[in-house]
Amino acid sequence: MNTYAAICAAGAGSRMGQNKALCTIYGQTFLRHIVHTLHQVGIRHIIAVTGAQCQQVRDTHRDLDIIWAHNPNWQTTFMLETLLCALQAIPEHSDIIQWPVDCLCVHPDDLRALLDAPPA
Repeated sequence: MNTYAAICAAGAGSRMGQNKALCTIYGQTFLRHIVHTLHQVGIRHIIAVTGAQCQQVRDTHRDLDIIWAHNPNWQTTFMLETLLCALQAIPEHSDIIQWPVDCLCVHPDDLRALLDAPPA
């Protein structure tokens, strides 16, 4: 499978009061939860784009086998620019899933159905 996942995790989470990549659910961080979901469906090429608290996010997840990218302008840009940072690390003509770090309620079976759907 040549599918890549781009996890957009550059924001500071100011409305939540903490960085969303570091928030926890079910005893694990949001970022770790998403990576585990992706692994359950066989996606191994995962790029996480950081911005705010970059080093803390990376240190917390140093055991994950993911590619790190960085949006140096995270304070003045939006998610599209963060996604563009991820795209720089992805080979052309690859299938890509864009996943905001605060989107947690995706079941692996639903993700698998999406991946297995015929092209439009």
